[in-house]
Amino acid sequence: MIRKFIGIALLKITMSDEATGIGKLLDILGNETRRRILGKLADEPKYFIQLSKELGVSQQAVLKHLILLEDAGMITSFRTKSELAAPDRKYYRLNTSLYLSIGIMGDAVELALMEIRDQERPARAEQNEIVRRFRADAQSISEEGDNSAIIERAERLLNELDSRVDGLEEEKVALLVIKEEVMQAAHRAIRESLEEDLHRRIMYQMFGRRSTTVDELAEILNAREKEIRAALDRISGRFIIRITE
Repeated sequence: MIRKFIGIALLKITMSDEATGIGKLLDILGNETRRRILGKLADEPKYFIQLSKELGVSQQAVLKHLILLEDAGMITSFRTKSELAAPDRKYYRLNTSLYLSIGIMGDAVELALMEIRDQERPARAEQNEIVRRFRADAQSISEEGDNSAIIERAERLLNELDSRVDGLEEEKVALLVIKEEVMQAAHRAIRESLEEDLHRRIMYQMFGRRSTTVDELAEILNAREKEIRAALDRISGRFIIRITE
């Protein structure tokens, strides 16, 4: 079972790198067998023959998927001694913690790739009383000596965490609905204010961003920097433009 994760550290990547990373991840997750492999490895490390039997997929096909997943850094492998003097066995396990968020609305498409890093917990989240309580409970469970108690307490805490995450997701969706309404109004204003196609595309791209660069705009919009700068000079007389040199 792959449980829900809370993303806690936005990857520091450029627009083009982010798009590439999300694209590769979607390509990987677009295959049902690879998704099922990740689900199996979420339980425990497994030998490829185990995966083949549990999935009902040929060993050769499973190996191809495992190689792709390992090359992508999503899983890693290790060897253990086998019984009865048999060759060492190669096991696979998950090697990454990611959170992919996709929102497709009437006037907005948002894709965000986050990496969950325990060592980089944001200070604002750690100041949250509920987060601190959950973390204390988790630490207490990890220090528990009785396995039966660990399983019982862990299941109870995981159910509570899932319930909390579900509530946050519902709140997020409600906020996105409001955001879509704002985006619709803003996009309508852009269309009514600007006749030039490039001018509108620049405003669509920059709208809602804190800042961007001319190089990034040129790459994203497939235009020359000279054209972008000229368009920005025209637009800046009517709208607030945030450009980082």
